[in-house]
Order: sequence, then C-alpha cells, then structure tokens
Amino acid sequence: MWFEELTGSPKATLTAHNGHSMTRTFCVEWADADAFAELLFTRPFPGYTTSYPQQVDIEPMLGEGDIASGAISDPGTATAQYRFAKVIAKYETTLWGTPWPSEIPTPDHDTETILTVKTRIAGQFLTVPSRSTHYEDVTPGDEDKPVPPEDAMNRILIPMIDYNVHWDWLANPPRDKLRDFMGKVNETEFMGCEPETLLFEGCDINESFRPATDPRCYSVDVVLKQRRIDDTEEGEIRGWNHEYREDPAGWQKILLSDGTLRYPLAKFDDMFEQ
Repeated sequence: MWFEELTGSPKATLTAHNGHSMTRTFCVEWADADAFAELLFTRPFPGYTTSYPQQVDIEPMLGEGDIASGAISDPGTATAQYRFAKVIAKYETTLWGTPWPSEIPTPDHDTETILTVKTRIAGQFLTVPSRSTHYEDVTPGDEDKPVPPEDAMNRILIPMIDYNVHWDWLANPPRDKLRDFMGKVNETEFMGCEPETLLFEGCDINESFRPATDPRCYSVDVVLKQRRIDDTEEGEIRGWNHEYREDPAGWQKILLSDGTLRYPLAKFDDMFEQ
C-alpha cells in the first residue's frame, strides 16, 4: 500500500495533566483510504506508545484538473471516486493498552478484547457482641476487673476492595455465563484473591465501538467485591461465607438450612472469554 506523509505533518501538543494530542496528514490512493485508516488505528504515534488515533478524516486530495470520476446511480451504494485521498489522523493519549496493575494477576481474556481495572479500597463495619470480647488487661473469667457492658456492641472493620473491570470490544457478550456468576464466590484463587473472598456482584452490558469498518461492538463492566478476613488465631483467610460467632468466639462458615453455602462457589477462570 503506497502512502506519503505530507509537508507540515506531524503536529503535536503536549500537556502536563491532560495527555497529548498529535495530528498527521497523509496522501494515499483513494481506493486504499479505508484500509489505511484501519491500519493507523492499530499503530501508536512514533515515540509516544500510549497515543493512538481517536479520529481519522478522509477527504479528496485535489490537484489541478482533478475531478470526481464515474456516474453514481444510487448514493446508498456508491460514492464519487478520486485518484488520491488526504487522510488526517488525530491522536490522543488513550487507555488502550494501559498496563494492568502488577500486583493483580491479569485474568485470561480474548486477545481481540481489552481489559482495564479500577479499584476502590474501603471497609465493612461488623458488630461483635460484647460477650465475645474483653479488655486487654482482663483475663476471661476474671470477675475482679471490669468487663465491657453485656449489651454493648463493638465494631470491627473488615477490609473490602471493589474491582471494577472494564471489558471492551466484544462481538458477543457471554450473557448467560455472566448471569450464572451472580452471587457466587471464587472457588480458586482469582486476580490474586484467595478462594471465597471474591464475590461477583453484577455487571453492566453496553453498546460500544472499536476501530474497524463496522465499529459496533459491546462492553461489559464487571463489579467484583473482595471481603478478606485475616483470621490470625487460626492462621487462615476467611471470606464471604464466614461470620463471627460469639460462643465459642471465632470465625465460622455459614450454611443455609439445606446445608449449602450461602454464597455458592464458581470457577471464574473463563469469566472474560466469549
């Protein structure tokens, strides 16, 4: 495919806080303009590997004596044809190819799709009956020293992390599979989270666009919540299926009346595969 970058190109604007923008102008043969535009979308701006075209304009490259060729009988099936096209690529700093956080193992996903993640670190307050606690300087059963009032409720903070994973450029979102993950926890380690500590809370499926001749596609925003309890006394990590029991004091797994876990287990390994 023949192309030539025109005099006066490129142009660049570099900013401290809002990313960078660049413009490049090319001349290509008219018949190759669409293919060349698609090629540009897959290439970063030289020297700026995080800047990709966000818009590509195509217009006739007119010279002396150039005119549109060929009669058009139906504007819905054909356009005027020219010898050369001017292709103007407008680059911006983008999240495409954003490095996945090194401390979070990257989930397997289809190679033609992209994954990005946002995290929110917070906590969940859990009330613990006073009867299951005691002051530091009091030995349990020692009646000679004051103890917390029996009707008092003590609070402990359980670490919580929200993982908001954005999965984009899907041709066919796996709706049934994602629905089946609802309310389940990871059976095995996933994204660095120990078993039963990561809950699939839900997801949003939306229309999206990708750089292609037919840009229509889908995106999925998945919300995963980690509830990680470090049971130092037992040397174990507890998750969504554990609560604190008063007597004997400690973390115990909760079962429903039929003997099943309140949060069923599921393998999340193929979550981001269509």
